[in-house]
Amino acid sequence: MTEEQVLHFISYMEDTGRSYENKDGFCFYIKISAEQLAKIRQNPEILIDIEVMKDLLIQDGYNIHIIGAYGKGKSIIRKAIKEIAKIENAESVSWFNKDMTKFINRRFICHQS
Repeated sequence: MTEEQVLHFISYMEDTGRSYENKDGFCFYIKISAEQLAKIRQNPEILIDIEVMKDLLIQDGYNIHIIGAYGKGKSIIRKAIKEIAKIENAESVSWFNKDMTKFINRRFICHQS
């Protein structure tokens, strides 16, 4: 993705409420179905495909996938993840480690249909 495309997606996530921030950090995320989450887990490179991202950004599933995060320590990021799960009534929250080699998925019981 170009820098312009990345900035567009960040702006879109902020405008649609797909971001979380407080004084100690921030993150951007997408809300996707279990099927879409499985595709991301199998092939994380699809997250840099502009057409795939356009589709994922308009989804409204119960699984949150963190696209990017920054916090003043792991405990701040963990707290933010719990807050997002609660706010979004999520079934799960997932992300990749920094070098995209490990997929982490935390399931929650917050979700109520």
